[in-house]
Amino acid sequence: MFIAEGPSLPFKLRQERHEAGRVEPPMPLLTELGGLSGQVVAINMSLLTGLGACSGLSPLDGVIDHIRDQVSSARSRRATALQRQGDIEGAVADYTAIIRDVPLTADMILPNETLWKHPMWAFLHRGTLLRSLGRQEEADADFASARHWFELAVERGHTDAMIALGTMVQDSDPARARSLYEKAAEDGELDAIYNLGVLLTDSDPVAARSWYEKAARRGKASAAYNLAFLLEHSDPSAAREWCEAAARAGHAGAMHLLALLLHPLDLGAARTWYEKAAEAGSSGAMYDLGVLSLDSDPAAAQTWFERAAAAGDANAIKRLDPTPKKQS
Repeated sequence: MFIAEGPSLPFKLRQERHEAGRVEPPMPLLTELGGLSGQVVAINMSLLTGLGACSGLSPLDGVIDHIRDQVSSARSRRATALQRQGDIEGAVADYTAIIRDVPLTADMILPNETLWKHPMWAFLHRGTLLRSLGRQEEADADFASARHWFELAVERGHTDAMIALGTMVQDSDPARARSLYEKAAEDGELDAIYNLGVLLTDSDPVAARSWYEKAARRGKASAAYNLAFLLEHSDPSAAREWCEAAARAGHAGAMHLLALLLHPLDLGAARTWYEKAAEAGSSGAMYDLGVLSLDSDPAAAQTWFERAAAAGDANAIKRLDPTPKKQS
């Protein structure tokens, strides 16, 4: 089965201004901001006064909005960091705080205003994390909320919402996903162009190649990598060229694939790419380096197997602990 990396989605979220009538920012926001960012936020009062005059808000409204934006951004960054560290519950808690503190209304989605701060992203990311925890009912509720807001944003012409909604419906309604991606691609959105390649790889490989090439020529390394797989049998020469382009761009999978392609032709060059791929995080390359080192340097081989196992490589894990596990 063809596997491609998923589209990138923005993680920064928008904060709406506080309800009318509030006269001071809540202290928990101020306190949490210090704890999240580790620094004092400097507020330009003259700028905020000017913004208030333009928008109908008071300077204090601008201060509160500024604080909320800072807290939201800090929470979003921390959620991303926690997720990478494996603390999924912690990341869920940060996204929950973002959703809790921001009242969502339709007038938050303006046709010509960026969506990167909008809390709809928090619903999408929290839903994805909840699904990974097996909490499917809660995840489905978050996805429904996210879809509601993305649909509205699509109606108002936001291309980033088109891409996000396309990823949400890609499995259940590929025709709708294709329509959304194509509309965003018309505006030059690189992720939409790449996603069209992923979507059409199995059903229309000729069209997929065209979209991948457009994305690859704009510097999307994963598009060049996918082209290498797509063209492996139909156009080996082009496949090799795209693989090399992705490898030079730092794509770990492409580095490993290039090493495999070079292995029967030039073992020295192949080993160089195995090592680069391993340093870039490819567990398969780590395992292959272990195999390569078995005869010449058993200690180094063991180290590579251990690194590969720690990175999740199934072959390395099995090699280090070949005893079959008993079913409980």
